[in-house]
Parts: sequence; C-alpha cells; structure tokens
Amino acid sequence: MLIENPIVVERRAAPTKAQNITLAATTQTRAQCQTQTAPNSRDAQRQRAESCRKSRYNNKIKKAKLRFRHKFVCSQLTESAGALDYMREVIAQAEAQLMARGFSQVALERMRQNFGVDRCGAAITTMDH
Repeated sequence: MLIENPIVVERRAAPTKAQNITLAATTQTRAQCQTQTAPNSRDAQRQRAESCRKSRYNNKIKKAKLRFRHKFVCSQLTESAGALDYMREVIAQAEAQLMARGFSQVALERMRQNFGVDRCGAAITTMDH
C-alpha cells in the first residue's frame, strides 16, 4: 500500500528576503565575535536540521503505516465476517437437509453441542451487539 500511495513530505519554506537580511546581519556580528566556533556551530546546526528532517520523514511514515494497517485489518475483519455468514448459511442448509432426511431435532441439537456450533453462534451474536 505504501508503494501505491507514496508519502509526500513537504519541504520547509525558505526564509523570505527580510528574514535573509536580518539573518545575514546577525551572522556577520556573530562571525566577528566567534571566529573559532563558527565551523562547530554550523556542523551542529546542520546535524540538528538533518535529525529534524529525518524525524519528520519517520513521523509521516509511521502515520501512513498506521492508516494502511487500519485499512488492512478492517478489510480482514470484513472478509472474516463474510466467511462466518457463509458458514452459518451452510450449517443452516445442512440442518435443513438432515431434517428432510428424518433426523430428529434432539439429534441435531446433540450435533450442535458436540461440534460447538452453539458456542460460536453465541459468541458471534454478542460481538455483533
């Protein structure tokens, strides 16, 4: 699902011209004061930016995984519900054929108890409500 629906991660907006001017002025004053620490601070800033970017990517991927996992589980549950409905129909049809062949209601109830059909039906009806 992730291949079919790729995750788009937006880029942060570049600073405007007014911000560039103020940024340049502050960096010039800082550069004059801290000539030795400039490479270290730039490296630290670059590392922070990179880790922030990775964090945003990972958060987007986690969010998409959860969304697609939810869709997958929901589709599995609907398939299971469909299979259970089909099995109920098959059991009802088999009981009708057995009754037509002369089986008694007591024998059918005994078969239901032996194979646990009543327990499944009760559990399913409680889940439905």
